[in-house]
Amino acid sequence: MSQFIQQLHQAFTDSLLYTVGASPIHLEQIDWAQISGILLSKLVVSLVLLSLVTLLYFGFRRGLHLLERRLHVASEWLHPLHQALRFFALLSSVVVILSQLGVDATSVQAIARAAIAALIFYMFWVLTLRFLSRALRRLQLEQAIHQLLRNILSVMIVLLGFAAVLAQFGVNIVSIIAGLGIVGLAVGFAAQSTLANFIAGITILMERPFRIGDWVRINNNEGKIIRIALRTTHLKTRDNISVIIPNQTVASSVLVNLTARPLSRFDIECRIGYAESVVQAREVISTRLAAFDRILHTPEPTITTKTLGDSGVILLVRFWLSPDLIAQLPMICEQVLEEIKYALNDANIDIPFPHMRLLYPQPIEP
Repeated sequence: MSQFIQQLHQAFTDSLLYTVGASPIHLEQIDWAQISGILLSKLVVSLVLLSLVTLLYFGFRRGLHLLERRLHVASEWLHPLHQALRFFALLSSVVVILSQLGVDATSVQAIARAAIAALIFYMFWVLTLRFLSRALRRLQLEQAIHQLLRNILSVMIVLLGFAAVLAQFGVNIVSIIAGLGIVGLAVGFAAQSTLANFIAGITILMERPFRIGDWVRINNNEGKIIRIALRTTHLKTRDNISVIIPNQTVASSVLVNLTARPLSRFDIECRIGYAESVVQAREVISTRLAAFDRILHTPEPTITTKTLGDSGVILLVRFWLSPDLIAQLPMICEQVLEEIKYALNDANIDIPFPHMRLLYPQPIEP
């Protein structure tokens, strides 16, 4: 333990001697009174310079407050200036202390240049993010796009700032960038599917073919959009089942948005016999649907003749629904079909069913 204390004392003494410009080789020839005077003078000079830095800091700070009051500048725009002012005050204090400790001028200049470069990139990062946030709010993009662009911009500025700081100390950043490029290329090849879904997610969020709460049909999947992530899109079906679809599949598929418009029209087919009147069937069905409150009556439902089938006349009933009823579409279609059947039965209109008539050839008499 005593040896460790002696080594610590020796290291402190050597550092102290180097600071005042003396050689630790011949300790017995050192004038400790002179060294004490040098240290005291350096301390006084440091305190004077630090006091000057402090006075300048508070003076500029007061000027910024006056500028904010007179020009009515928003505090959010002057906040980076306040931080820059504090940074310069701290940097000046560090430079003063290092210079008085005997650090060579080249190292002090490198530290100062690195600190100024970091400050410039920091202010550029803050101001750019604020301009970006305002622009994105005007474009009314999704919140996920906001966060994604902010993260990408932040990473790029941080990497550039870090490279600029290292360059001030003579570090060769070209080899570092080349190495990162090779690593990024390898990661890109290893995660092609993930990157494809990621890019497709960005495209979906920017084009906005659907939003949270919309009812969509993607391939054979139909449901309500409950989440739009950067890699997947989440649906909830009418059976309360969650369906997760990769965004690459969503972007490359035919997508039907059932709630994109204020009104949506749907069709139902029904059949009457050839001997029945189409006009009468149309009036009966229209009267029945006018009392059915699950569908819209403006626009009114329409009944037209679609085709002449094998076993009867096929009518096409068109009705309109509001977006909030799309979730109940299958049930509403079934109820409309029931109402049509009851209406035709009450009017004694024949509803034929498919049947087949077999004709046997008669034997030819000789």
